[in-house]
Amino acid sequence: MSATIRNWTALGAAVALMPQIVSAAETQQFSVPAGRLDQAILQLGRQGGVSIALADPSLGSTRVRGVSGRMDAAAALRRLLTGTELTVIAIDARSYRIVRRAPARPKPAPTPPRAAASPRSVEPAAPPVEIVVTASKRDTRLDDYPGSVTVMTLDERLGATPGQHGSSMLIGQLPVLNSTNLGPGRNKLFIRGVADSSFTGPTQATVGQYFGYARLNYNAPDPDLELYDIEKVEVLEGPQGTLYGAGSLGGIVRLSPHVPDSNDWSGSLRGGIAFTDHGASSRDGAAMLNIPIAADIAGLRIVAYQSVDGGYIEDVRRNLSNINRSKISGGRAALRVTPGDGWTIDAGWVRQDIQSRDGQYVEDGLPDLSQASAIAQPFDNDYSLFYATVEKSWGGLILRSTGSIIHHDLSSRFDASVLGPGTPIAFDQSIAIRQHANETTLSREEANGHGWVVGISYNDGSDRVARRLGDPDDPAPLSDVVDERAEWAAFGEWSFGIAPTISASLGGRYSRTRFAGEIIDPAHPSPPEPRRTLDHFVPLAAISWKPQSNWLVYARYQEGFRPGGLAVSGINAVTRFDSDTISTFEVGTRFGQAGLDPFSVSLAASHARWELIQADLVDAQGFPYADNIGNGGIWSLSGTASWRPAPALQIDASAFFNRSRLTQPAAGYERAEDNDLPNIAQWGARLGIGWSSTIGPRERIIVRGNARYFGPSYLGVGNLLDIEQGQYIDTAVDIRIERDAIGLSIGLTNLFNADQNRFSYGNPFTVMRGLQETPLRPRTIRIGLDAIF
Repeated sequence: MSATIRNWTALGAAVALMPQIVSAAETQQFSVPAGRLDQAILQLGRQGGVSIALADPSLGSTRVRGVSGRMDAAAALRRLLTGTELTVIAIDARSYRIVRRAPARPKPAPTPPRAAASPRSVEPAAPPVEIVVTASKRDTRLDDYPGSVTVMTLDERLGATPGQHGSSMLIGQLPVLNSTNLGPGRNKLFIRGVADSSFTGPTQATVGQYFGYARLNYNAPDPDLELYDIEKVEVLEGPQGTLYGAGSLGGIVRLSPHVPDSNDWSGSLRGGIAFTDHGASSRDGAAMLNIPIAADIAGLRIVAYQSVDGGYIEDVRRNLSNINRSKISGGRAALRVTPGDGWTIDAGWVRQDIQSRDGQYVEDGLPDLSQASAIAQPFDNDYSLFYATVEKSWGGLILRSTGSIIHHDLSSRFDASVLGPGTPIAFDQSIAIRQHANETTLSREEANGHGWVVGISYNDGSDRVARRLGDPDDPAPLSDVVDERAEWAAFGEWSFGIAPTISASLGGRYSRTRFAGEIIDPAHPSPPEPRRTLDHFVPLAAISWKPQSNWLVYARYQEGFRPGGLAVSGINAVTRFDSDTISTFEVGTRFGQAGLDPFSVSLAASHARWELIQADLVDAQGFPYADNIGNGGIWSLSGTASWRPAPALQIDASAFFNRSRLTQPAAGYERAEDNDLPNIAQWGARLGIGWSSTIGPRERIIVRGNARYFGPSYLGVGNLLDIEQGQYIDTAVDIRIERDAIGLSIGLTNLFNADQNRFSYGNPFTVMRGLQETPLRPRTIRIGLDAIF
């Protein structure tokens, strides 16, 4: 630990001595897609290192063209505003203000000479434009949102070291976000300590995940989409039942991709190779191409990528090395059409395949980074999303309708040889998920965060779980289970002022869910389960106070729920689990905005009451099943702070504390009373430092470092799964040097080659021995190149 402190102290001292950022008058490489003005100037300001303000917040909804190429910030702004009724005023060398263009007037007749007027004072700069919380479904400004939320932009050119893809990239930066560590595409995400179990099964996820306005998940593991060409990520802490319905008990994660630019060709390429101590090499590559189809009307954006993470775990029983290799391949295509008169049409396709050759756990008592299994334990995750969004804007009034189709197929194999008399036995499980959804909303956003949104939604889907057990070459089929569900919902939220600095929000969601299950066993046929109907009303109430423009104090009450379902356990046993509900009261405050203000801070405290907790579990033999384990309570305290002591230097810190307990166990779980809920650390913290500067007439350097501490947690509830894990520090440093549109990056993770246990699970059939561990990936260095054009 003392070595860690010495290294970070040295890094901080070196950063403090580095020079400042360049003048805004120098040329920079810009890549800003067409879209809303408020979103475009956020990106342009970040890429150009300038401050841009709107004279009137209502200008933020103006549609603007994209900007691509090398130029100075003023030229980029003028190009951005081409074709609009807006113009830009330079306040100083690094600050700009966007105003409405004055209408042309006839040239006045000559007037007699008069005394010269005194010089006019310079108009003070307007405050920087606020970050918009798109996930509020009415584009509420961050300064006005009465709840815990994180809005972060991504630079995927940094932090692409093996093991740091997809959701892992977010978890490394956001302590409030946690997950299991079974492997890529196999994990469950958790927010604010709302964790049901460490295992995956038929229960719905506690975190809703979205790509734009389309939902990504239902009851499967995290799709773990790669974050290439993603503009921003929003994390709304939950529950978010009013706006997002079932399966948002902990909150939601929303990925906002860059939208196509209908005016300019652009593209990017990136690739890298990585080397891991005591492991195989890794590689990654990605490409993006933006194709203008019709100027100011239509554009197409295509993304393709692949990464191979080399393995580093040995199997001493099979005498194999580097068994846990994984490969991720995927792509996206997005089409945007803006025919005019306020219409916008977006359609797209997302595809990703994850293949893991074997488990990434090791076993205590064996040589370092080793396990002993009789057979390989591969995993496959194939994900497809088709979506379309139609939007009509009448000034501040927006009508939006999104439809989506999801095909999600997962397959896994576990070594179940402990069930037999010394011969290899395989347990195979495959899950086929089909989901269809539509949501239509009408919203208006007004000044001071006031406004409203109303909507209706419908989704239906099914998932089929097929299981086989026996000889690895030809395992025998077991009972399958099919769950079907359909949900209709109507919802709304209204925010209004009750005093000059005090606002309130009220909302609710009524939903009706119909679901049924069926066990499919040719040897023991049985009739389908009768359909059941569940009605839910989820209220929302919030109040906020703004003592000044960049300071918000709020209190919020909200609820969430998940419907029940049917599961199969053991060889052919059937279990049914009921719906669970959560209610959370939260108080918090936010001051300033990270990245815009020299100093910002946010604090939040909450208490949640969780009833009839659904949990995916494993029985004493190792077979998965689902059950309601009882009622619980979660106390949570979190805080973040950001400080920019100099224009080129930013320091970020965050921490959380959770106290989660099973307070009223259900029958059969009495011995788990007062146990911690699974997989959530009691506390954790993160420190990050970022610095950038010019090192030549066309060269720039960026350095980022961070360390995150994960506190102790437990694998599950009950004596058999009361297995400790966690208590480790994850570290990373990224250095990037760029010249014009080309960049070289070097990334290093696990600086001190720590090998602590992240997760005490890898195989359900031997997990209760308490010997399984998932170590940190050994120290890894990645060298990458990227270019934009």
